[in-house]
Amino acid sequence: MSRRTGEGLESGDGAIGRQRGSWPGWFKRALGQERAKGRWRRWMAALLLILAVVLCVSWLHYYDVLLYVQKRAAGLKTFPPVAPGDRILIFAPHPDDETLGPGGLIALARRQDIDVTVVLLTNGDSFRYSAEETFRKINLSPQEYVAYGQIRQKETLAALQLLGLPESKILFLGYPDQGLVPMWFTHWETVNPYTARYTQTSRSPYANSFHQAAIYAGSSLLEDMTKVLRQVQPTILLIPHPNDAHPDHWAGYLFAERALESLKLQGLPFAQETRVYTYLIHRGKWPLPKGLRPFLPLVPPATLVGRGDDWMASSLPREVAELKIQAIQNYRTQVNMMRNYLLSFARNCEIFGFYPPVTIPTVMGRPGPVAWDQVIPLILDPKSDTLIREVEGAGDFLGIKAALVQGRVYFQVSVREKVSPRVTYRLWLFLLERDSRSQRRFLITLSPPNSVMVQDEKGHKVGEGALLQTRGRELELSLPWQWFQGEKGFLLGGESYLGTVFLDRTGWRVTYLPGDLP
Repeated sequence: MSRRTGEGLESGDGAIGRQRGSWPGWFKRALGQERAKGRWRRWMAALLLILAVVLCVSWLHYYDVLLYVQKRAAGLKTFPPVAPGDRILIFAPHPDDETLGPGGLIALARRQDIDVTVVLLTNGDSFRYSAEETFRKINLSPQEYVAYGQIRQKETLAALQLLGLPESKILFLGYPDQGLVPMWFTHWETVNPYTARYTQTSRSPYANSFHQAAIYAGSSLLEDMTKVLRQVQPTILLIPHPNDAHPDHWAGYLFAERALESLKLQGLPFAQETRVYTYLIHRGKWPLPKGLRPFLPLVPPATLVGRGDDWMASSLPREVAELKIQAIQNYRTQVNMMRNYLLSFARNCEIFGFYPPVTIPTVMGRPGPVAWDQVIPLILDPKSDTLIREVEGAGDFLGIKAALVQGRVYFQVSVREKVSPRVTYRLWLFLLERDSRSQRRFLITLSPPNSVMVQDEKGHKVGEGALLQTRGRELELSLPWQWFQGEKGFLLGGESYLGTVFLDRTGWRVTYLPGDLP
C-alpha cells in the first residue's frame, strides 16, 4: 500500500512535475509572441514619431524659406524695363547660363523686337560626368569631349530660338571650359597658351568659333570680347556676378569688365553709357527652395544681400515664365544631371545685380580707426559662408576699404577674427588699360605682423615703399601714390591661405583712383 501509494505518489509527483514542466513551454511561446508584437509596436511607434518629427521640421524649414523668399522679394527694386532702341549683350560662361539667368529677359526683349546678342565664352565641354552620361561610357577621348561641346551648342541654339533669338545673334567664342581662371592669371600671352584638360588642345577645335582656332590665352579672349562690344555697342550689358562660386563665372566678370573699361579709356561714347548688370548662377545651396516652383519669386541668397549690390527683380508674365521652363528643358545633357537645380531658376521673376565701379576717396589727415569708420567699403564679403571659414575666422574676409591720404594709397582689410601669422593674405590689383592685349598687375602678399611683398605680372618684386601694420582684426597696407600715377584704376580682389590651403576669396570690383591723385 505504502509502496503503491508511494509509487502512486511518485507517479503522481512525476505527472504533476511533467504537467508543471509543460506549462512554461507554451506560455513562454505565447509570451514571446506578445513581447515580439510589443517590440514591433514600439519600433513602429518610434519610427512614426521620428517620421512625424522629420516631416514637421522639413515643413517648418520650407515654411521659413517661403517667408524669407516673400520678405526678400518685397524689398527688391524693380529692374528698369527694356525699351525699343536698347541693344542687349549677354556674356555667358557656359551653354545654359544665358537661359537660367536672363532667359526671361531675352524673351521679353524679343517680343518688343529689341536687339539681343548672346555670347558663349566656352562650350561647357569639360563637364566630365555629364559627358560620360551622354555617351554612356567612361574615359572619353578628346574628340568625344569636343562632340559633347557641339551637343551643348545645339541645345543652346534650340533653347534661345524658343525664346525668340535667331541663330545669327548667338556667338560661340570656343574658349576652354574650366580654363578662364588660368587664362586670366597664368596664361595671358598667346606664346604661353592654356591646354584644356579634356579636349587636350590649346586652340579652339570648333569650326563655328568667333575667331577661328582661337588661342587659349587671356589676351585672345579679351580681344574677342572687346571686338564683340565694339560691334554690338550695347546699351545694356549682362555679365556673371563677381561673387558667383564657379571660377569660370567670376573670371567671366573680370574679362567683361576689363573689356568694357578698355573701351572707356579709348573714349568710345557708347562704352561710357552702357549699363552693366550682373546675374548669379552658383552660390552654395541657392536658389531656395529647389525644384520647379513657377509661382514663387527668385530672390538673392541671404549672404549676398547688403554687400554692395542693388538687387533688382524683372517680373515675368506667366506665358514668358512657361516659355523659360520649356527652354531650360532643351538642355537635356544638363537636365539629366541636375533637373531640380536648373528648374529652380524658372520663377515668376529674374534677379539682376547693379554693382557699379567705386572711386577711392581722398581723406584729409592720417586715417585711424575712427576715420576708417567714415570710409565706405570697396568690397563687403559674406562671413562664415563655408565650414573652413567658420573654423579659421582669421582668414574669413569681411571687407576691404581704401583711401588716398597724404600721397599714399591706404588699404584696410578686415577679417572675422584676430589677424593670425598662420594666415597669408593676398590682394590682387589688375590695372585698367586701353590695350586689351596687355595685362599689368600687382600681387601683394601680406604676412602678419608686418611683412609685405609686391610682385608684378612677371613675378618680379616691385620697388620699396609698401608698408603693413596689423591691429586686431584688421590689416592696414599703404603704397606710394607714384605706383598708380597716370592710371585710371584697377580690378580689386583678395584671397587668404592657411599654408597652401585656400581659405577665402572676396568678390571682385572695378575700383577707380581719385581724380586728384597727385
